[in-house]
Amino acid sequence: MNIENNNNNIINNINNNSNNDSLNDSTTNNNNNNNNNNNNNNNNNNHISIINGDDNNVLFLKVWRNKYLRYRIFHLLKKSSINRIKEYNNCEEIKNLENSYYIKHLKLLEISPIPINGIPNSVRLLKLNCNFNLKLLVGSFSLSKRLEKLKLGEIFNQTIEKNLLPNSLKKIKLGLKFNQSLEHLPSSVTSIKVSGSFLKPETIPSTVTELKLYFFFNKENLTTNDIPKSIKTLHMDICFNNILVVGFIPNSVTKLVLGPKFFECSLKAGIIPNSVTDLTISLGCLLSPIKKGVIPNSVKKLKIIDLIGSISFNLKKGSIPNGVEYIDFSDFQSNYLKLDRCLIPFSVKQLIINNAEIDLSTLKHYSRISLFFKKHYPIILLLLLIILFVSFISALVYIISKLFF
Repeated sequence: MNIENNNNNIINNINNNSNNDSLNDSTTNNNNNNNNNNNNNNNNNNHISIINGDDNNVLFLKVWRNKYLRYRIFHLLKKSSINRIKEYNNCEEIKNLENSYYIKHLKLLEISPIPINGIPNSVRLLKLNCNFNLKLLVGSFSLSKRLEKLKLGEIFNQTIEKNLLPNSLKKIKLGLKFNQSLEHLPSSVTSIKVSGSFLKPETIPSTVTELKLYFFFNKENLTTNDIPKSIKTLHMDICFNNILVVGFIPNSVTKLVLGPKFFECSLKAGIIPNSVTDLTISLGCLLSPIKKGVIPNSVKKLKIIDLIGSISFNLKKGSIPNGVEYIDFSDFQSNYLKLDRCLIPFSVKQLIINNAEIDLSTLKHYSRISLFFKKHYPIILLLLLIILFVSFISALVYIISKLFF
């Protein structure tokens, strides 16, 4: 009733007043309407701010107390964990799955062709059968917009065509038999693992910064151009009877890993470039001890791997240069690690032994004093005896002078 009466009054006022008055009343009415709308908007904004200001814990409890939502959460988590890492015979089995979008890591067991759009979009890592050597079709990875790692078979030796692999790919592992061009790798690839018998730096994209060489043996004609200058991280493992030459490892490498499984080489000064700041080295199969100067002064972080107990043979005084700040002795065979007292330089701040971290920054000065006393113990003892004797004579003379004079 109030709304109808108000409307009638407004109509009567409009009919009775002049045009100017009518315009003024209309303007006033519009202003009132705008004010009402603004008040409504402010109320809505205040309501939204109250909702956004609720404590997250309260909101979580509201959801969690709902039995249906709690059931759905557990159901989805269970599906995700079960299907995250899966092995299937072929891609046809994946097509019939209801929850194929949960698969993150996929391993194909059979040696069968990969059809067009055969790899789901959810897959991040794909591993093929070790004997897989079938041609990969352009379009097989069309749906794989999230694929980051690809491990091909050990005997795979097929051409990698242009636009075959997705632009999301970051790491690729090639087999022992692979001997094809890599010029069509996507620019997103930054890491390659390949047999050391295959080294064609001219085909490795300049975007690759990590190179892992394995089964690297009896390669006599090593040159300074075998490894491209773009490589910053270099791994060399399972190496037999190799003679590394100075310049083989480029100056662009800052992280170098020699091992950890089997590294049978002779190292001499200059082979490890001065650009290396992070060095991991396996001592077990070195053909000669590490002499002074083999590890450059640029190394700040050093990890020693000793699986056969050869630290005392391979590491001598001066093997570890002064300047190393972090040493890790975590991977060694024996539970008892005997280190020469002159092996650890004073620059070391952190020492890891069997995964236990020791902060040497507070012990450094005490270590210096301890080593000084051990080295000059006879001279120091003689000086102490002389000082004590002189002090005794002085005291005796003083006592006699007081008694008789």
